[in-house]
Amino acid sequence: MKQEGHIGVSLLITSPFVLVLVMTGNIGLSVLFVLTVSIISNLPDIDIWVSRSIINKVLNIKHRGVTHTIFFAMIIGFITGLVYYAMGVHSLDYINFFVGFISGFVSVATHILADLFNPTGVKFMPSIMNSNYSWSMFNYNNIVANFGFLIIGVYSIAIPYSLLN
Repeated sequence: MKQEGHIGVSLLITSPFVLVLVMTGNIGLSVLFVLTVSIISNLPDIDIWVSRSIINKVLNIKHRGVTHTIFFAMIIGFITGLVYYAMGVHSLDYINFFVGFISGFVSVATHILADLFNPTGVKFMPSIMNSNYSWSMFNYNNIVANFGFLIIGVYSIAIPYSLLN
């Protein structure tokens, strides 16, 4: 899946969480959450850049490798949790950490989920499961799928905010 498709899938999957944040009056936290999800949803594909760089001579990173795992999702979730905690958007520190963790973890996890649509698939737990999993529904560059997910994702995120009036 391309960048716009990953963003759309992430927004679609996280829209119920955004609804809860909006309905509980945490508008600022919900906006930060949406921005974080939109940005981090493409982070796992940093392995494409790394695999083409000189850094890869040392790291030996392959596309859809370590950055497309549940372990990577947990690490990113922990990091974003700490960032949200330090920012202190909500008055309760543990809420900040929890929302930050969810934003990072779910962003990476939905990226992995979206890559399952591709025939190449994903090996999302390489130390436990040694084969790729795929639903083989469409190629990564399918314009209808990518922009379709983006439109549906943006619309699903707009719904909670439309309920504010």
